[in-house]
Amino acid sequence: MPLSLNNTIVARIPRADLPSFKTAVQQALNSASDGEKVQWVGASKKKGPQIRASIEPLKTITTAKGNKCRFIYSKLSELSAAEEWKFWFCQQESGGWKVSGA
Repeated sequence: MPLSLNNTIVARIPRADLPSFKTAVQQALNSASDGEKVQWVGASKKKGPQIRASIEPLKTITTAKGNKCRFIYSKLSELSAAEEWKFWFCQQESGGWKVSGA
């Protein structure tokens, strides 16, 4: 069954806030130690309440091919609602990161 983002907090991040959210995810992937949280707060309030996120690498491994992969835990909140996301990201030869699994 494919992952559906409909009606999720992450799907409601305003377009204007996406660049800063992506920067926070990149910061967690590139710079944060395992167990270190990167905090993000959306600036845009035009289409509803502010969204907040905590992004935390939980585990870092190196694959047999030498690629670095990180298991990321993220908690997003909007008012009293919250959701948790867990994904593996693996670094590509280009240096960018790709989601490899939940």
